[in-house]
Amino acid sequence: MFKSELQTQAEEEERARKDERNERARRKREQKAKKRYRPKMPQKIVVIKNEDKTGWVESWDKPKNRNIACIPHSFRLIASGSVGRGKSNVLGNIFLVHQASSRPFKELYICCCSLESKEWLKYEPTAIMTELPDPEMFDGKKKTCLIIDDFEFEKSNKQTMRNLSTLFRFTSTHKSLSIMCSYQVFFAIPSVARKCASHFIIYKPNSTLEMNTIANRIGMEPEDLRYIFEHICTGRYDNLMVDMTPDCKPGMKLRKNIYEPIVMTDESDSDSD
Repeated sequence: MFKSELQTQAEEEERARKDERNERARRKREQKAKKRYRPKMPQKIVVIKNEDKTGWVESWDKPKNRNIACIPHSFRLIASGSVGRGKSNVLGNIFLVHQASSRPFKELYICCCSLESKEWLKYEPTAIMTELPDPEMFDGKKKTCLIIDDFEFEKSNKQTMRNLSTLFRFTSTHKSLSIMCSYQVFFAIPSVARKCASHFIIYKPNSTLEMNTIANRIGMEPEDLRYIFEHICTGRYDNLMVDMTPDCKPGMKLRKNIYEPIVMTDESDSDSD
């Protein structure tokens, strides 16, 4: 009996030593595999695939006959102009152009001042709300549009401003959300929205100071912006669209009423002096 116990103990010790050897061998194999498949990076910046954006980020290349108003999803557009200039109508047009495309929005959320407003009902929104939505409600599984119509941010609480920041900085680019906002006063636009905007739609400002500020914020010279509103976008409902995206089609960075390209030349610069 005593001999049998010693034998059993020896066998267990041998199994433990064997398991330890196998574990060391396994770790060595894993280390070799990591070294074997470690990528060799070139001496330049390469594009690393972002899994959050796979399958839904659009570009101007597809489809080839893409309507110029069908801005590639996802985008962040701000429309600024005084009362009665047609901001909401333009945003509605952009939405309907997407709905007529091969890849329409699956959901539309409206954030406005009153639930009693009937202005957006014709677009058959998924929901209308008077508070900015929680970013967590967007899961990235559906192509979604959020329209913020003249929402009051000056007296908003910290949570609302955090939601706005997250929506513009992360949710739009990682959770398949395009955002369109309309504001009556350019100065009232929250800075995070201005800085993250990919497109601007500007109606003629009421003052030179406002025009100079807008030009600075959208990367234009004040005299160029002044020339456009004095000689090109001269009607009450005319607007200037500024495309801030790096892959914008050549000659399409500046457009009148979304569709008409504006090309600034030396001659126009001299005329504005």
